[in-house]
Parts: sequence; C-alpha cells; structure tokens
Amino acid sequence: MCITETWGIRGGMNNLQKVMLFLVGLEVKGLSGELEDLADYDEIYETPIEDYKKKESGIIKLTYHINEEARHLTLTKRIGIEKRTIKDPDDEEKEIVLKEIITGKDIETGKPFVED
Repeated sequence: MCITETWGIRGGMNNLQKVMLFLVGLEVKGLSGELEDLADYDEIYETPIEDYKKKESGIIKLTYHINEEARHLTLTKRIGIEKRTIKDPDDEEKEIVLKEIITGKDIETGKPFVED
C-alpha cells in the first residue's frame, strides 16, 4: 500500500504520526518487543463503505492483543475532496463552489477517483 496514494500527503502524514505515537507508547511501556510486525494485527474494523462514501471519511482500527491486553491503532481514511470557489464564466460577479476530488482511491475497486 502506498501511503500517499491511499490517503494523500496530509492524510499520510497524520497516519504516519499515529503509527509513530503507537510505537513510542509501546516502547515506553516496555512492550515494543512483543510486536514484530504491524501487519500482525488480531482484529480490524473499517468504516462501512456506505458510511465512508456518504461522509467522505472513515477509520481503520487495528487491534493488537499484547500481553492479553487490547492495544488499538486507529488510522483515518478520507476521500480527498476539497471545496474550490471559481468565478462564473457567464457572470463575473457570481461565484460557483465546486467539490473537487484531489486524492485517494476507491476502496472497492482500488482505482484512483481521478485518473492522471
């Protein structure tokens, strides 16, 4: 998985920070040696696709059972939609607000929302 293709640059940086805080927390508690690979989670929860598309955002929550205690790593997932205001070409005094998809892939198909 490519972080920037999946979450965009801003979302990728935020999720990278969450992973680092999770790992530092394990280190501080003396548990870092108990987790060999972040891909070895015990449970996964993802926002249902209908909610994800409607809200344009969601989460991926990974649960690790370390020393019989649940530890959670929650990542955000977001369709990169931003509002942009442009002048109406037919009326210069009028503005139009657009929603523009700028990043992300459809989680069902794996295809980008917008082709390059």
